[in-house]
Amino acid sequence: MSSQTDLYGKGATYPMRSSVSGDLELEEGEELIWQAIEHVLDTPQGSYPLDPLFGIPPLVFEPSASPYTAAYQIALAIERAEPRIARLRVTPIAESADDGTLSIRVGWAPIGERILRNKIFPLYRL
Repeated sequence: MSSQTDLYGKGATYPMRSSVSGDLELEEGEELIWQAIEHVLDTPQGSYPLDPLFGIPPLVFEPSASPYTAAYQIALAIERAEPRIARLRVTPIAESADDGTLSIRVGWAPIGERILRNKIFPLYRL
């Protein structure tokens, strides 16, 4: 059986940080995949010149956009950027007009696994 490092890879933490000794901190396993998803969720589409389609499309941040339309667009962005995911579900769970947030649940399973991991992520809309 392969180790988690073989299956998921190993990479820098997101956001990048250094250890007490000054080395770049590395992450491995499932947490590395979640950090890649979080990176997509934190990035507005068009902010990377070499990959202008990376990130969340501007439509998601519009207050007039349906929460389900936003969730669909977010799922497309994650699927495009993260090939290590076999199953993905993005569901809106709460919307607050007071502070302009839309909370989404991101359920994902790494390739070769059936159990979904779930995390909740707040999006701050305009």
